[in-house]
Amino acid sequence: MSGVGITTTGDWSKFEKALHRLARLNWLGLHQEIGEALVSSTHQRWRRGTDPEGQKWPRAARGGQTLRHKSILYKSIGYQAHATHVEVGTNDKRARVHQEGLTIKGLSQKQGWDSPGFCLSDV
Repeated sequence: MSGVGITTTGDWSKFEKALHRLARLNWLGLHQEIGEALVSSTHQRWRRGTDPEGQKWPRAARGGQTLRHKSILYKSIGYQAHATHVEVGTNDKRARVHQEGLTIKGLSQKQGWDSPGFCLSDV
C-alpha cells in the first residue's frame, strides 16, 4: 500500500488570512454569475442545435429547428442562486422527454385520432 505525504513550511498566517478572506466571499453573487453563464451557454447551444459535447441534435420530425417550434421550453430555462449552490434547469414537464431521449408520438399517429396532441412513450 502506498501513501502520500506533504511537508509544509512557511508563514501560516498568510494562509489563514487568505482562508478568512475566502470565507467572506460573496458566494451568492458568484453563484448568480455562474447561473447567468450556464443559462447563456445553454441558450447558445440550443440555437446551434448541439448538445454539451458539441454533437448535432437530430432534425425535428415536424421539420424546422429541433426544440424551437414555439420556444416554450427554450424560454423556460433559468437558474436559482443560493449562498451555497446554484440550480440551473426548467420546471417544464416536457423537459424530461428530451433529457432522457424518450419518443414523442402524436396522438393521431398512435391511436388514429384527428385531434392535435401528443403522448409520451419510452419505447
